[in-house]
Amino acid sequence: MEVDLLITNGNVVFPGRDVQRVNIGVRGERIAGFYDPQEQVPAKQVLDVSGLYVFPGAIDPHVHLGIYNDYLEDFEIDTKCAALGGYTTIVNYYRHKETYLGTIMEMASKAEERSTIDFAFSLGLLRQKHWDEFEETLKETGVTSWKFYRQYERKVDKTFGVEDPLLLDDAELLETMRRFWRISERLLVCIHSENMDFANRCMEEVKRGPISHTLEDHHRTSPGYAEADSVLQNLFLAKVAGSRNVYIVHLSAGESVEILRRCRWLLEETGTVVETTPHYLNLNIHSPCGLLAKVGPPVHTEWDSEQLWAGIKEGLITAYGGDHIPVRPLEKKGGKDLWSTKLGFGGIGVAFSLMLSEGHHKRGLSLPHIASLISEQPARSFGLYPKKGAMQVGADADFAIVDLNLEREITADMPEVSEDYTVYEGMRTKGWPVITISRGEIIARDRQVIGKPGRGRYLRRDY
Repeated sequence: MEVDLLITNGNVVFPGRDVQRVNIGVRGERIAGFYDPQEQVPAKQVLDVSGLYVFPGAIDPHVHLGIYNDYLEDFEIDTKCAALGGYTTIVNYYRHKETYLGTIMEMASKAEERSTIDFAFSLGLLRQKHWDEFEETLKETGVTSWKFYRQYERKVDKTFGVEDPLLLDDAELLETMRRFWRISERLLVCIHSENMDFANRCMEEVKRGPISHTLEDHHRTSPGYAEADSVLQNLFLAKVAGSRNVYIVHLSAGESVEILRRCRWLLEETGTVVETTPHYLNLNIHSPCGLLAKVGPPVHTEWDSEQLWAGIKEGLITAYGGDHIPVRPLEKKGGKDLWSTKLGFGGIGVAFSLMLSEGHHKRGLSLPHIASLISEQPARSFGLYPKKGAMQVGADADFAIVDLNLEREITADMPEVSEDYTVYEGMRTKGWPVITISRGEIIARDRQVIGKPGRGRYLRRDY
Protein backbone atom coordinates (compact mmCIF):
# COMPACT_ATOMS: atom_id res chain seq x y z
CA MET A 1 0.00 0.00 0.00
CA GLU A 2 1.29 3.46 -0.89
CA VAL A 3 2.55 5.72 1.89
CA ASP A 4 2.40 9.50 1.91
CA LEU A 5 6.02 9.94 2.99
CA LEU A 6 8.96 7.53 2.91
CA ILE A 7 12.03 8.50 4.93
CA THR A 8 14.95 6.59 3.42
CA ASN A 9 18.58 5.75 4.22
CA GLY A 10 18.47 7.06 7.77
CA ASN A 11 19.84 5.60 10.97
CA VAL A 12 16.69 5.20 13.04
CA VAL A 13 17.09 5.60 16.81
CA PHE A 14 14.74 3.40 18.82
CA PRO A 15 14.51 4.73 22.42
CA GLY A 16 16.18 2.46 24.94
CA ARG A 17 16.94 -0.19 22.30
CA ASP A 18 19.23 0.30 19.34
CA VAL A 19 19.92 2.12 16.09
CA GLN A 20 18.74 0.44 12.88
CA ARG A 21 19.18 1.21 9.21
CA VAL A 22 15.54 1.07 8.12
CA ASN A 23 13.19 3.19 6.06
CA ILE A 24 10.11 4.71 7.70
CA GLY A 25 6.72 4.97 6.04
CA VAL A 26 4.19 7.62 7.04
CA ARG A 27 0.51 7.48 6.16
CA GLY A 28 -1.63 10.40 7.22
CA GLU A 29 -0.17 11.63 10.49
CA ARG A 30 1.14 8.31 11.80
CA ILE A 31 3.95 5.84 11.36
CA ALA A 32 2.76 3.20 8.89
CA GLY A 33 5.75 0.88 8.93
CA PHE A 34 9.47 0.21 9.02
CA TYR A 35 10.99 -1.32 5.91
CA ASP A 36 14.21 -2.94 4.81
CA PRO A 37 16.12 -0.44 2.67
CA GLN A 38 16.00 -2.90 -0.23
CA GLU A 39 12.21 -3.16 -0.10
CA GLN A 40 10.33 -1.22 -2.76
CA VAL A 41 7.63 0.86 -1.08
CA PRO A 42 5.43 3.11 -3.24
CA ALA A 43 5.36 6.65 -1.84
CA LYS A 44 3.94 10.03 -2.79
CA GLN A 45 7.02 11.75 -1.34
CA VAL A 46 10.50 10.42 -0.58
CA LEU A 47 12.85 12.11 1.88
CA ASP A 48 16.45 10.86 1.60
CA VAL A 49 18.29 11.38 4.90
CA SER A 50 21.51 9.56 4.08
CA GLY A 51 24.11 9.92 6.81
CA LEU A 52 21.61 11.38 9.29
CA TYR A 53 19.97 9.97 12.43
CA VAL A 54 16.21 9.83 12.88
CA PHE A 55 15.08 10.33 16.48
CA PRO A 56 11.50 10.42 17.73
CA GLY A 57 10.45 14.06 17.98
CA ALA A 58 11.79 15.61 21.16
CA ILE A 59 9.31 16.36 23.96
CA ASP A 60 9.97 19.10 26.49
CA PRO A 61 7.89 18.21 29.55
CA HIS A 62 8.82 21.39 31.41
CA VAL A 63 8.12 24.71 29.70
CA HIS A 64 6.81 27.96 31.18
CA LEU A 65 5.16 30.07 28.47
CA GLY A 66 3.28 33.17 29.56
CA ILE A 67 5.16 33.90 32.80
CA TYR A 68 6.83 37.19 31.80
CA ASN A 69 5.35 37.77 28.34
CA ASP A 70 1.91 37.43 26.79
CA TYR A 71 1.33 33.69 26.60
CA LEU A 72 0.11 33.81 22.99
CA GLU A 73 3.24 35.71 21.96
CA ASP A 74 5.30 33.01 23.69
CA PHE A 75 3.39 30.23 21.97
CA GLU A 76 4.04 31.77 18.56
CA ILE A 77 7.69 32.69 19.06
CA ASP A 78 8.95 29.87 21.24
CA THR A 79 7.25 26.93 19.52
CA LYS A 80 9.02 28.02 16.32
CA CYS A 81 12.36 27.89 18.14
CA ALA A 82 11.35 24.53 19.56
CA ALA A 83 10.65 23.20 16.07
CA LEU A 84 14.07 24.38 14.87
CA GLY A 85 15.59 22.53 17.82
CA GLY A 86 13.95 19.18 17.02
CA TYR A 87 11.01 19.48 19.45
CA THR A 88 7.55 18.41 18.34
CA THR A 89 5.68 18.54 21.67
CA ILE A 90 5.81 20.62 24.84
CA VAL A 91 4.08 20.45 28.22
CA ASN A 92 3.44 23.99 29.46
CA TYR A 93 3.36 24.57 33.21
CA TYR A 94 0.79 27.15 34.18
CA ARG A 95 -0.82 28.39 37.36
CA HIS A 96 -3.08 31.23 38.37
CA LYS A 97 -5.15 32.10 41.40
CA GLU A 98 -8.51 31.98 39.63
CA THR A 99 -10.59 28.92 38.81
CA TYR A 100 -9.21 26.60 36.15
CA LEU A 101 -12.71 25.73 34.96
CA GLY A 102 -13.33 27.36 31.60
CA THR A 103 -10.11 29.38 31.67
CA ILE A 104 -7.71 26.57 30.70
CA MET A 105 -9.72 25.35 27.73
CA GLU A 106 -10.06 28.93 26.52
CA MET A 107 -6.28 29.34 26.79
CA ALA A 108 -5.73 26.05 24.94
CA SER A 109 -8.08 27.05 22.15
CA LYS A 110 -6.33 30.37 21.62
CA ALA A 111 -2.88 28.75 21.84
CA GLU A 112 -3.86 26.31 19.09
CA GLU A 113 -4.21 29.32 16.80
CA ARG A 114 -0.57 30.33 17.42
CA SER A 115 1.42 27.17 18.16
CA THR A 116 3.58 25.44 15.56
CA ILE A 117 3.85 22.20 17.56
CA ASP A 118 1.56 20.09 19.74
CA PHE A 119 1.21 20.92 23.42
CA ALA A 120 -0.32 19.90 26.74
CA PHE A 121 -0.68 21.71 30.07
CA SER A 122 0.41 21.02 33.63
CA LEU A 123 -1.39 23.05 36.29
CA GLY A 124 -0.40 24.29 39.73
CA LEU A 125 -2.27 23.57 42.95
CA LEU A 126 -2.39 26.85 44.88
CA ARG A 127 -5.66 27.15 46.76
CA GLN A 128 -8.51 25.16 48.28
CA LYS A 129 -10.74 26.17 45.36
CA HIS A 130 -8.43 24.24 43.02
CA TRP A 131 -9.00 21.16 45.16
CA ASP A 132 -12.75 21.70 45.40
CA GLU A 133 -12.99 21.82 41.60
CA PHE A 134 -10.26 19.25 40.95
CA GLU A 135 -12.21 16.33 39.48
CA GLU A 136 -14.45 18.63 37.47
CA THR A 137 -11.31 20.30 36.09
CA LEU A 138 -9.89 16.89 35.15
CA LYS A 139 -13.00 16.03 33.17
CA GLU A 140 -13.12 19.37 31.40
CA THR A 141 -9.42 19.80 30.53
CA GLY A 142 -7.80 16.37 30.39
CA VAL A 143 -4.87 17.82 32.38
CA THR A 144 -3.38 14.85 34.25
CA SER A 145 -0.12 16.42 35.50
CA TRP A 146 -0.16 18.92 38.36
CA LYS A 147 2.70 20.74 40.01
CA PHE A 148 3.29 21.00 43.73
CA TYR A 149 5.31 24.20 44.21
CA ARG A 150 7.25 23.61 47.40
CA GLN A 151 9.05 26.95 46.95
CA TYR A 152 5.75 28.66 47.83
CA GLU A 153 5.36 26.75 51.10
CA ARG A 154 3.31 28.92 53.50
CA LYS A 155 3.65 31.84 51.05
CA VAL A 156 0.79 31.29 48.61
CA ASP A 157 -1.39 33.94 50.26
CA LYS A 158 1.28 36.66 50.01
CA THR A 159 2.57 35.59 46.58
CA PHE A 160 -0.78 35.17 44.84
CA GLY A 161 -3.16 37.15 47.02
CA VAL A 162 -5.69 34.43 47.77
CA GLU A 163 -7.83 33.95 50.88
CA ASP A 164 -7.91 30.15 50.80
CA PRO A 165 -4.23 29.28 50.22
CA LEU A 166 -2.80 25.81 50.38
CA LEU A 167 0.16 25.53 52.74
CA LEU A 168 2.09 23.30 50.32
CA ASP A 169 3.81 21.64 53.26
CA ASP A 170 4.68 17.98 53.93
CA ALA A 171 1.19 17.08 55.13
CA GLU A 172 -0.49 18.55 52.05
CA LEU A 173 2.01 16.87 49.74
CA LEU A 174 1.25 13.50 51.33
CA GLU A 175 -2.48 14.13 50.99
CA THR A 176 -2.01 15.18 47.35
CA MET A 177 -0.16 11.96 46.57
CA ARG A 178 -2.87 9.91 48.25
CA ARG A 179 -5.73 11.73 46.53
CA PHE A 180 -4.11 11.43 43.10
CA TRP A 181 -3.47 7.72 43.60
CA ARG A 182 -7.07 7.14 44.71
CA ILE A 183 -8.48 8.91 41.65
CA SER A 184 -6.18 7.38 39.04
CA GLU A 185 -2.70 5.93 38.71
CA ARG A 186 -2.34 8.11 35.61
CA LEU A 187 -2.35 11.39 37.57
CA LEU A 188 1.14 12.81 37.98
CA VAL A 189 2.41 14.85 40.94
CA CYS A 190 5.27 17.09 39.72
CA ILE A 191 7.33 18.37 42.64
CA HIS A 192 9.70 21.30 42.97
CA SER A 193 12.06 19.96 45.64
CA GLU A 194 13.46 22.58 48.00
CA ASN A 195 13.52 22.77 51.79
CA MET A 196 12.38 26.34 52.29
CA ASP A 197 13.40 26.50 55.95
CA PHE A 198 16.99 26.09 54.80
CA ALA A 199 16.56 28.33 51.75
CA ASN A 200 14.91 31.15 53.70
CA ARG A 201 17.63 31.11 56.36
CA CYS A 202 20.36 31.09 53.71
CA MET A 203 18.68 33.96 51.87
CA GLU A 204 18.73 36.05 55.06
CA GLU A 205 22.45 35.35 55.50
CA VAL A 206 23.24 36.39 51.93
CA LYS A 207 21.19 39.58 52.32
CA ARG A 208 23.26 40.53 55.36
CA GLY A 209 26.26 40.60 53.02
CA PRO A 210 28.84 41.25 51.88
CA ILE A 211 27.62 40.46 48.37
CA SER A 212 29.25 40.64 44.93
CA HIS A 213 26.11 39.98 42.84
CA THR A 214 27.33 36.77 41.23
CA LEU A 215 25.98 33.30 40.51
CA GLU A 216 27.96 32.13 43.50
CA ASP A 217 25.95 34.47 45.72
CA HIS A 218 22.75 33.12 44.20
CA HIS A 219 23.95 29.55 44.81
CA ARG A 220 24.39 30.42 48.50
CA THR A 221 20.72 31.47 48.78
CA SER A 222 19.66 27.83 48.32
CA PRO A 223 22.58 25.38 48.55
CA GLY A 224 22.37 21.87 47.16
CA TYR A 225 21.54 20.32 50.53
CA ALA A 226 18.24 22.25 50.60
CA GLU A 227 17.16 20.35 47.50
CA ALA A 228 18.66 17.01 48.60
CA ASP A 229 16.80 17.07 51.91
CA SER A 230 13.53 17.76 50.09
CA VAL A 231 14.18 15.01 47.52
CA LEU A 232 14.62 12.46 50.30
CA GLN A 233 11.44 13.69 52.00
CA ASN A 234 9.46 13.50 48.78
CA LEU A 235 10.63 9.97 47.99
CA PHE A 236 9.72 8.77 51.47
CA LEU A 237 6.31 10.45 51.37
CA ALA A 238 5.65 8.72 48.05
CA LYS A 239 6.40 5.41 49.77
CA VAL A 240 4.08 6.26 52.66
CA ALA A 241 1.33 7.22 50.22
CA GLY A 242 1.78 4.01 48.25
CA SER A 243 2.06 6.27 45.21
CA ARG A 244 3.80 5.48 41.93
CA ASN A 245 2.98 8.70 40.13
CA VAL A 246 5.66 11.16 41.29
CA TYR A 247 7.91 13.24 39.05
CA ILE A 248 10.72 15.36 40.52
CA VAL A 249 11.39 18.38 38.32
CA HIS A 250 14.70 20.10 37.48
CA LEU A 251 17.18 18.28 39.75
CA SER A 252 20.09 20.66 40.27
CA ALA A 253 22.41 19.39 42.99
CA GLY A 254 25.12 16.76 43.35
CA GLU A 255 23.93 16.06 46.89
CA SER A 256 20.55 15.09 45.44
CA VAL A 257 22.26 12.56 43.15
CA GLU A 258 24.04 11.13 46.19
CA ILE A 259 20.66 10.69 47.90
CA LEU A 260 19.26 8.91 44.83
CA ARG A 261 22.33 6.71 44.60
CA ARG A 262 22.13 5.65 48.24
CA CYS A 263 18.33 5.28 48.13
CA ARG A 264 17.93 3.66 44.73
CA TRP A 265 15.63 1.11 46.35
CA LEU A 266 13.28 3.92 47.39
CA LEU A 267 13.41 5.46 43.92
CA GLU A 268 12.56 2.12 42.33
CA GLU A 269 9.90 1.12 44.88
CA THR A 270 7.98 4.35 44.32
CA GLY A 271 8.57 4.45 40.55
CA THR A 272 9.58 8.10 40.88
CA VAL A 273 10.91 9.74 37.72
CA VAL A 274 13.63 12.37 38.09
CA GLU A 275 14.27 15.15 35.58
CA THR A 276 17.22 17.45 35.10
CA THR A 277 17.75 20.35 32.69
CA PRO A 278 20.33 21.72 30.24
CA HIS A 279 21.42 24.56 32.52
CA TYR A 280 22.18 22.40 35.54
CA LEU A 281 24.15 20.04 33.31
CA ASN A 282 26.12 22.70 31.46
CA LEU A 283 26.39 25.82 33.65
CA ASN A 284 27.95 26.49 37.03
CA ILE A 285 28.65 29.38 39.39
CA HIS A 286 31.66 30.47 37.29
CA SER A 287 29.92 30.46 33.89
CA PRO A 288 30.60 33.65 31.91
CA CYS A 289 26.89 34.40 31.49
CA GLY A 290 26.79 35.47 35.13
CA LEU A 291 23.43 36.44 36.61
CA LEU A 292 21.69 35.93 33.26
CA ALA A 293 21.58 32.32 34.48
CA LYS A 294 19.69 33.20 37.66
CA VAL A 295 17.07 30.48 38.05
CA GLY A 296 15.36 28.57 40.83
CA PRO A 297 16.89 26.41 42.21
CA PRO A 298 20.25 28.08 41.49
CA VAL A 299 22.95 26.60 39.30
CA HIS A 300 25.66 25.22 41.53
CA THR A 301 29.27 24.08 41.02
CA GLU A 302 31.05 22.11 38.33
CA TRP A 303 31.03 19.14 40.72
CA ASP A 304 27.24 19.32 40.86
CA SER A 305 27.01 19.27 37.06
CA GLU A 306 29.26 16.23 36.78
CA GLN A 307 27.23 14.43 39.45
CA LEU A 308 24.08 15.07 37.41
CA TRP A 309 25.76 13.60 34.30
CA ALA A 310 26.75 10.60 36.42
CA GLY A 311 23.16 10.31 37.62
CA ILE A 312 22.00 10.08 34.00
CA LYS A 313 24.58 7.43 33.18
CA GLU A 314 23.56 5.39 36.24
CA GLY A 315 19.86 5.54 35.37
CA LEU A 316 18.94 7.63 38.41
CA ILE A 317 17.87 10.61 36.28
CA THR A 318 15.69 9.43 33.41
CA ALA A 319 14.07 12.56 31.94
CA TYR A 320 15.43 15.71 30.29
CA GLY A 321 13.28 18.82 30.58
CA GLY A 322 14.11 22.40 29.72
CA ASP A 323 12.48 24.59 32.39
CA HIS A 324 12.31 27.00 29.46
CA ILE A 325 11.13 30.43 30.72
CA PRO A 326 11.43 33.13 28.04
CA VAL A 327 12.19 36.58 29.42
CA ARG A 328 12.22 39.25 26.71
CA PRO A 329 13.96 41.65 26.24
CA LEU A 330 17.34 41.60 28.00
CA GLU A 331 16.40 44.80 29.85
CA LYS A 332 13.48 42.98 31.47
CA LYS A 333 15.70 40.08 32.52
CA GLY A 334 18.39 42.25 34.12
CA GLY A 335 21.62 40.48 34.97
CA LYS A 336 23.69 42.86 37.10
CA ASP A 337 21.92 43.02 40.44
CA LEU A 338 21.12 39.74 42.21
CA TRP A 339 17.84 40.95 43.70
CA SER A 340 16.35 42.64 40.63
CA THR A 341 17.40 40.07 38.02
CA LYS A 342 14.41 37.92 37.10
CA LEU A 343 14.43 34.15 37.49
CA GLY A 344 14.57 32.04 34.36
CA PHE A 345 15.62 32.15 30.70
CA GLY A 346 14.95 30.33 27.45
CA GLY A 347 16.87 27.54 25.76
CA ILE A 348 14.55 25.05 24.07
CA GLY A 349 16.02 25.66 20.62
CA VAL A 350 19.51 24.52 21.68
CA ALA A 351 18.64 21.91 24.35
CA PHE A 352 18.75 18.87 22.02
CA SER A 353 22.13 19.94 20.62
CA LEU A 354 23.53 20.43 24.12
CA MET A 355 22.52 16.88 25.03
CA LEU A 356 24.02 15.43 21.84
CA SER A 357 27.25 17.37 22.21
CA GLU A 358 27.86 17.10 25.94
CA GLY A 359 26.05 13.81 26.52
CA HIS A 360 26.88 11.72 23.46
CA HIS A 361 30.09 13.11 21.98
CA LYS A 362 31.79 14.15 25.23
CA ARG A 363 30.49 11.59 27.73
CA GLY A 364 29.52 8.61 25.62
CA LEU A 365 25.78 8.40 26.26
CA SER A 366 24.25 6.13 23.63
CA LEU A 367 21.80 7.57 21.14
CA PRO A 368 18.97 5.22 22.28
CA HIS A 369 19.59 6.42 25.86
CA ILE A 370 19.31 10.04 24.73
CA ALA A 371 16.12 9.25 22.79
CA SER A 372 14.63 7.81 25.97
CA LEU A 373 15.63 10.87 28.03
CA ILE A 374 14.40 13.42 25.54
CA SER A 375 11.30 11.73 24.18
CA GLU A 376 10.07 8.35 25.43
CA GLN A 377 10.26 8.93 29.20
CA PRO A 378 8.64 12.38 29.09
CA ALA A 379 5.85 10.90 26.96
CA ARG A 380 5.34 8.00 29.39
CA SER A 381 5.38 10.20 32.48
CA PHE A 382 2.96 12.78 31.11
CA GLY A 383 0.38 10.41 29.65
CA LEU A 384 1.31 11.01 26.00
CA TYR A 385 2.73 7.57 25.19
CA PRO A 386 2.48 5.78 22.75
CA LYS A 387 0.90 8.53 20.66
CA LYS A 388 4.02 10.58 21.32
CA GLY A 389 7.57 9.50 22.11
CA ALA A 390 7.31 6.07 20.47
CA MET A 391 9.19 4.84 17.43
CA GLN A 392 6.54 2.28 16.51
CA VAL A 393 3.74 1.68 14.05
CA GLY A 394 0.63 3.71 14.90
CA ALA A 395 2.46 6.45 16.81
CA ASP A 396 2.36 10.03 15.59
CA ALA A 397 4.94 10.56 12.85
CA ASP A 398 7.04 12.99 14.89
CA PHE A 399 10.76 12.95 14.08
CA ALA A 400 13.90 14.97 14.73
CA ILE A 401 16.44 14.25 12.01
CA VAL A 402 19.94 14.94 13.27
CA ASP A 403 23.33 15.58 11.74
CA LEU A 404 25.62 14.21 14.45
CA ASN A 405 28.71 15.86 12.98
CA LEU A 406 27.34 19.37 12.42
CA GLU A 407 29.07 21.92 14.64
CA ARG A 408 27.81 25.39 15.52
CA GLU A 409 28.59 28.08 18.05
CA ILE A 410 25.60 29.16 20.12
CA THR A 411 24.96 32.89 19.76
CA ALA A 412 22.14 35.22 20.69
CA ASP A 413 21.35 36.05 17.07
CA MET A 414 20.83 32.46 15.89
CA PRO A 415 17.27 31.52 14.82
CA GLU A 416 17.06 28.79 17.48
CA VAL A 417 17.19 31.42 20.28
CA SER A 418 13.93 33.18 21.22
CA GLU A 419 15.47 36.04 23.21
CA ASP A 420 18.10 38.69 22.47
CA TYR A 421 20.62 36.89 24.69
CA THR A 422 21.51 33.31 25.61
CA VAL A 423 23.15 31.90 28.73
CA TYR A 424 25.07 29.52 26.44
CA GLU A 425 26.70 32.31 24.42
CA GLY A 426 29.96 31.11 22.84
CA MET A 427 29.50 27.40 23.55
CA ARG A 428 30.35 25.25 20.53
CA THR A 429 28.21 22.15 20.20
CA LYS A 430 28.38 19.14 17.89
CA GLY A 431 25.18 17.49 16.69
CA TRP A 432 22.12 19.47 15.55
CA PRO A 433 18.61 18.69 14.35
CA VAL A 434 18.38 19.68 10.67
CA ILE A 435 14.83 18.53 9.84
CA THR A 436 11.82 18.36 12.15
CA ILE A 437 8.67 16.45 11.22
CA SER A 438 5.42 16.76 13.16
CA ARG A 439 2.55 14.38 12.42
CA GLY A 440 4.04 13.59 9.02
CA GLU A 441 4.57 17.23 8.03
CA ILE A 442 8.02 18.80 7.63
CA ILE A 443 7.81 21.85 9.88
CA ALA A 444 11.47 22.92 10.02
CA ARG A 445 14.35 22.41 7.63
CA ASP A 446 17.73 24.06 7.05
CA ARG A 447 17.15 26.45 9.97
CA GLN A 448 13.86 27.69 8.59
CA VAL A 449 10.41 27.09 10.06
CA ILE A 450 8.09 25.77 7.37
CA GLY A 451 5.14 24.82 9.56
CA LYS A 452 2.63 27.59 10.05
CA PRO A 453 1.47 28.93 13.42
CA GLY A 454 -1.87 27.36 14.22
CA ARG A 455 -1.01 23.80 13.19
CA GLY A 456 -0.21 22.73 16.77
CA ARG A 457 -2.86 20.78 18.68
CA TYR A 458 -3.82 20.71 22.34
CA LEU A 459 -3.31 17.23 23.77
CA ARG A 460 -5.98 16.04 26.19
CA ARG A 461 -4.92 13.04 28.27
CA ASP A 462 -6.93 10.13 29.61
CA TYR A 463 -7.09 9.25 33.28
